[in-house]
Amino acid sequence: MESGHQPVTSLQPEVLLFLRRHADAKLTDAATALRTRQPILREVVNALVRKWWVTKRRSVTDTRAVCLSVSRWGTALAFHSEHRVCHVSPR
Repeated sequence: MESGHQPVTSLQPEVLLFLRRHADAKLTDAATALRTRQPILREVVNALVRKWWVTKRRSVTDTRAVCLSVSRWGTALAFHSEHRVCHVSPR
């Protein structure tokens, strides 16, 4: 596991929030919902996996598909991100 501060890119909180709401989502479904290309999302997900915020596994029903889930650490970060977004006041 990496030590120290782990920077968060702009797409990472969106991915965490999406996966928090859609457990075991496939990479293709997440890319469609987040309106991003699969190669870009794959890079973001791999970074989140390296940070231990997301887990991925092969689908039981379709071994070509990758299912994504938020880890315990990722869930805490997603909750924090969602809480911060809810408390932003409009100008």
